[in-house]
Amino acid sequence: MCAIRGKRWSPKRGDVMFIPKGSSIEFGTPSTVRFLYVAWPANWQSL
Repeated sequence: MCAIRGKRWSPKRGDVMFIPKGSSIEFGTPSTVRFLYVAWPANWQSL
């Protein structure tokens, strides 16, 4: 289950999520999950 800005849904294998800047994010699972987080641009901390 994911919740972004109060909207909740259960992504399936292969789904892609766009998380808007400044969003409050919550993730949860009753079992195991593989999760990949990508930040763009790669130098976001220095911007």
